[in-house]
Amino acid sequence: MRELRSHLLLAMIILAAGAVGIAQEVDRPGPTGTIRFPDVEGWERSQVYRYPLEELGYSVNYESTVGGKVTLYVYDKNLKSIPDGIEGMLFKDELKDAKNQIMKAVELRYYESADILKDDSITLGGENGNVQALRMVIRLKTGGKNLTSEIYIFGYDNDFIKLRATRAEEIEGLQNRAITDLFAALDKLFTKDAEVSN
Repeated sequence: MRELRSHLLLAMIILAAGAVGIAQEVDRPGPTGTIRFPDVEGWERSQVYRYPLEELGYSVNYESTVGGKVTLYVYDKNLKSIPDGIEGMLFKDELKDAKNQIMKAVELRYYESADILKDDSITLGGENGNVQALRMVIRLKTGGKNLTSEIYIFGYDNDFIKLRATRAEEIEGLQNRAITDLFAALDKLFTKDAEVSN
C-alpha cells in the first residue's frame, strides 16, 4: 500500500508536467459550500481529475501560452485534521515530500536535473492578497531546456492545497502577468470570507 501511494504521488508530479491522469468531473462539497475553480482570462481550465485513492484527492490544471501550466491539488492524506494556513511542521514536511518526489523524478529520468533556487513563504495574491503559502522554486532541466517550477503548499478547510506551476525559465525579476492574475484569483478563492456557492 505504501509503495502504491508513493507511485501515485509521483504520478501527481508527472501529471503536473503534462501527463494525463484518471478523469472524473467533481464539485467538492465542504462545510462552507462548494468550491468552484474560477475561470481566469488567458488561462484554459481543465476538468477536475480525481485520483484512485481518496486520500490523494483531486486536481485541476490551468494552461496558458504565457504562464505555462499550473496544477492545483486538493487532498488530505487521510489526516483527521489539517489546519488552515502554513504554521507547523506538517506543512514543512509536505513541502519536503514534494521536493523529494521531484528528486525521485530526476532519478527516474523524467527530468535531467533539478536545482532548488528558493525555499520561503509568500502571499499568494501578492501585496493585496490574504493567503499565505510555503513556496519552493526549482530549476528543472528537460530536453536540454530549463524550466522554472514552483511548488506552493498551505492548508484550507481541512485539506492540503498544493500548487505546481511550471513554465519556461524566466529572467530573474521578470514579472509574469499571467501568473500574477491566476494567483490573485486563487488567493480570492481560498480566502475564508470569499463568496462560494451553497
